[in-house]
Amino acid sequence: MAAVPEGDEPAGQRMRRGTRDAGFSLVEIIVALSVFAVLAVACVTIAIDSLHTAGDNRDRVRAANLASAEIERSRALFRVSKGSIPETTVTTTKNVDGIGYTVERRATWLDTAGRDAHPNTGVSYTAATGSVLRIEVAVRWPALGDRPPVINTTVLS
Repeated sequence: MAAVPEGDEPAGQRMRRGTRDAGFSLVEIIVALSVFAVLAVACVTIAIDSLHTAGDNRDRVRAANLASAEIERSRALFRVSKGSIPETTVTTTKNVDGIGYTVERRATWLDTAGRDAHPNTGVSYTAATGSVLRIEVAVRWPALGDRPPVINTTVLS
């Protein structure tokens, strides 16, 4: 049998080769797009969660810095005069980049054993009777929600 020059094949063979090289079927395209859509949604979800976590971490770092600054202010006041810090809760609001952080400082005088006065005894320690001052600073902000605030505690003597 003689060789048929290329391009001179019978019509049946040309159609088979054309069918084989025609491309993807509609079902294959739909499956590929579905897989791509699932992967794209997963990537977008991960990116959004990462942005939320980064924002929350930024807010927590700012709150921790505010708490540390309040502890240092209390330490400076304590060095000037032991009695300069009253045993009360002081609340202030500080704005950092448009976010209002509520800084609450609670000062409690302790006895020589490190105990604060029991509320039922009516005994309270002061700078004259207590030897140690416990400072606790809690920082909250609007986006915090139900999560615990940033808390920093120190003891001054």
